[in-house]
Amino acid sequence: MFPGCTERAGPLRLRTTRGGREVEYTKKPTRNYEKHSSTPWRLWEVMYARRSHRKFLPMEPDPALADSLQEVIRLSAKARGARQGSVSVHTEPDTVERMKKRACKGFANKINLWLPRVPAAGFVLLSVDRSDLGLPRPSELPAAVMTVEDCVLWLTERGLGTCWLAGVNGREMVEAAGLADGLTVPVAVPFGRPKDAARGADFDGVLYRSLSRKRKTLSQIASLESADRPYDPDVVGDSRFSAPGVQDVSGLIGLLGAGGTGGGDGRAPLDLAVDACLEAARIAPNGGNFQAWRFVVVRESGRLASLEKAAGSSGGWVAAIAGAGATRRFESGVFDKPFWMLDVPIALSHISLMAVASGYGAETLVEGIDEDRINRICGLAGGTRCVGVVGLK
Repeated sequence: MFPGCTERAGPLRLRTTRGGREVEYTKKPTRNYEKHSSTPWRLWEVMYARRSHRKFLPMEPDPALADSLQEVIRLSAKARGARQGSVSVHTEPDTVERMKKRACKGFANKINLWLPRVPAAGFVLLSVDRSDLGLPRPSELPAAVMTVEDCVLWLTERGLGTCWLAGVNGREMVEAAGLADGLTVPVAVPFGRPKDAARGADFDGVLYRSLSRKRKTLSQIASLESADRPYDPDVVGDSRFSAPGVQDVSGLIGLLGAGGTGGGDGRAPLDLAVDACLEAARIAPNGGNFQAWRFVVVRESGRLASLEKAAGSSGGWVAAIAGAGATRRFESGVFDKPFWMLDVPIALSHISLMAVASGYGAETLVEGIDEDRINRICGLAGGTRCVGVVGLK
């Protein structure tokens, strides 16, 4: 059992000291990961507590919070290889109000009509060159997406609520935020002080109970060596280790950027570390909670060497996880953005952070990879495209 948690039918509940507020674990874990470590493996507390919030309570402006978030963006952009300025934070009240109103302009963006009514404290915006979204393989987008998800986890760690919104008017958001001409905003993340977990019959409550908590099993989304070989979660036995001391989100991001491994001597057995990374991907946010992704674990030495070369790595991997997404034409056509290049990088953020929290180095490669070769190595079928690879060192 997780510290301070009680298991029940559905999610787990975590009591925190954040003003006496109770934070809910919003997805049922595949296994009790905490019991495998003799020291706190605390990144799980953040990942299981994260959920999409569409209701906020009023919150006083907090310049210190905004400054700290700017530093997280700087650290993450360095670690992820994101263009400086591709992720920005906006907390000025007048700007936030403009964004809330203008985000919903246009037919495709009416799905978020709740947004203008909530007292969001700010926005994290992802902005890329308009032409990037139309490329066969966007180059700016995936690294920036990982940086945004790093911010989402950092905000969750501080007890704040967030919601990924891809249904926003990109041109209107650029103008509202005062960003440079030629950019568009494919994704906006409002954040603020969250209301209690949704339990009513309103839109937020229905989505939370009927959709957001429902997750596929590891064997449904993951494979071992090839996409036609479903991953078996039973491979993890009763292994034990001491989790590294660095478990906070900003600390883990910093270690990613420096090529670190989580601090201390703790390192999970490889079977457990890979399983933990897959679980971290399983509970990552994704568009419509369709979970239209596939993760292929590669450990066999010859195949791993080929994957390292195809991904452009200098080597030294002990295992790797390739993340691929289904290309869905309907969503890309209606919302004018490639969802496979949004959903999978979010999961890659989770995988790489969990790798470091498990005591391993993590090399995340999305740019310049040989996608066709990786698809062949991993046995990925047509319509499913590799987005990136995380190598564990």
